[in-house]
Amino acid sequence: EDVRPIREYFPLEQCWEGLLALCTRVFGIQFREQKLKVHEAWHPTVRKYNVYHGGDEQAEDGFLGTLYIDLIARKTKLGAAGHLTVQGACNVHRDVLSKLGEDVPGMFQPAVLVLTTSFVPQHGQVFLWPHEVETLFHEMGHALHTFCGRTQYQNLSGTRSSVDFVEFPSQLMELFARDYRVLSTFAKHHRTKKPLPEPLWRSAYTAHFPGVTTLSEVLQASMAQLMHAPPPWTIPAQAGPLTLRGQTPDEAIGELGNHYAGIDQGCPALTFGGLGSVEHFINYPALYYSYLYSKAFSRRVWHKYFEADPFNSEQGLKFRTEVLGKGASQDPKRTLSLYLQEPPDP
Repeated sequence: EDVRPIREYFPLEQCWEGLLALCTRVFGIQFREQKLKVHEAWHPTVRKYNVYHGGDEQAEDGFLGTLYIDLIARKTKLGAAGHLTVQGACNVHRDVLSKLGEDVPGMFQPAVLVLTTSFVPQHGQVFLWPHEVETLFHEMGHALHTFCGRTQYQNLSGTRSSVDFVEFPSQLMELFARDYRVLSTFAKHHRTKKPLPEPLWRSAYTAHFPGVTTLSEVLQASMAQLMHAPPPWTIPAQAGPLTLRGQTPDEAIGELGNHYAGIDQGCPALTFGGLGSVEHFINYPALYYSYLYSKAFSRRVWHKYFEADPFNSEQGLKFRTEVLGKGASQDPKRTLSLYLQEPPDP
């Protein structure tokens, strides 16, 4: 079945509004768009939101921070999607600030962050593929982690935690983006306003091969570790450690593909140029494996608490306070153990 028409059910604005509604329904977090001040934005398409929990602006944890979104591609913009923390959330150190003559009205420093993507307009409109909807939800997962941080210091707040743990909330949000019950709340045809047909959704979401995605992540994780170690490079093998013959990254990638998947070295995806575009090879060093590692945790949380009901607000609130709020102020394994009520390791 031709799944290309599915994009007509995913106009960017509908997806964005649906995502915000989900955050309110599940996590009790509200986004209120604000008028930008003169020179506050770096481009006319940038938008600004104040973020609240529970809608009570005066409550101690009412105002969570400010979100700027920059979702449209342009020539002068970094192409990758990302979540950029400008100011992390943390307790206000009133005693220190008072010595500097500063009078701080609140007890908590709100977060300020930018959520950026590079969705490409066509004829003045932006329609998303399913994987782009997942990207939008993924970055919002990072944003929620930052906004909900409740730690003593901002360098322990939100995504400033263990790399093994940092992708877990965003990958959980991807599972919401694949659920038909969630998608049906906002996926409407941009002209007819008819809801996304379930057979079309099923065809589109089964048209890809998840095993290929997992294999790609295994290769990338292996390559990330090799790139941060001196040659000769060694990889795990059934018969024991295997030393690669290659002396360059390109040669090593080809050997990895042959060893793990029997893929010919001529495969374009398995080139240093192809993998060199993965930004996290640099800012995650040898820890790219965390994407696969975190995925295991996100699926366990999904299956235990949200698979039966993706709008489970009771668990959404617990997730906000018991997981997102802890950041790196608590060992991630302990955070997950307490939330899952069982050891996180299978």
